[in-house]
Amino acid sequence: MLNLKNKIFEIQKEIGKMSKDKENPFFHSKYADLNQILDALNPLTEKKKILITQPLSNVNGRPSIRLVVEDLESDEIIVNEITMPDLQDSQKMGSASTYYRRYSLKSFFKLQDEDDDGNIASNTVKVKAKVKEMEKESPDIDLF
Repeated sequence: MLNLKNKIFEIQKEIGKMSKDKENPFFHSKYADLNQILDALNPLTEKKKILITQPLSNVNGRPSIRLVVEDLESDEIIVNEITMPDLQDSQKMGSASTYYRRYSLKSFFKLQDEDDDGNIASNTVKVKAKVKEMEKESPDIDLF
């Protein structure tokens, strides 16, 4: 029987690259959304008997997303947590929650996107200008 770290390693090897099916209206680029990531992970985590949960939590009074990865065979558990911006607007908080859930899974499982818009990402001048524009429009949200 594999331990949890070996099961995660097996999933990382098997998952492959994610296709980018959703459009980012701010950067005019494509990305893999949360449902797409979960659709790709779920069959592999089921096969390896791993449970993934992402409950909302808090760290020192700040909202956070907790990534909990549990081995259903051995009861091993890995917990990772990231704090989110303290937003008062529920719509912005929901968007931030989805964003942090997506990126915590991408980071933890080393998910890679197909690089079909690498030129946009490499043009840092355009990206920085767009970030400044977005910060002016929504000063309550912390983009990085």
